[in-house]
Amino acid sequence: MSLYAEYLSERTDDKIIETDFGFAVYRHWEDNAIFIVDVYVKPAFRKALLASSLVKKIIAAHAPSVLYATIVPKARGSTEALIAALKFGAILDSSTNEFILIKKILKED
Repeated sequence: MSLYAEYLSERTDDKIIETDFGFAVYRHWEDNAIFIVDVYVKPAFRKALLASSLVKKIIAAHAPSVLYATIVPKARGSTEALIAALKFGAILDSSTNEFILIKKILKED
């Protein structure tokens, strides 16, 4: 377990999936939904669709009906993150000047 994973488990209810190329932090949210808190992939691996593989591991482990995530428009890489989310099948849920909330419906309840 990494130092960051230890920190999360001590301070929050967030969960983390870690690999050699990156990590994804998530939490259970609402009725059978998962909120993706953060995804990080090392720069050398970013064109290899590995962020989506991390999210797919979360889906496989928890079988949520909906995934949610936010993108901060002012953050570095936000355009690329939004493009990747849309390619993954996410849709816009809501937005403000500060963040974009996206969701992906995985199964109808």
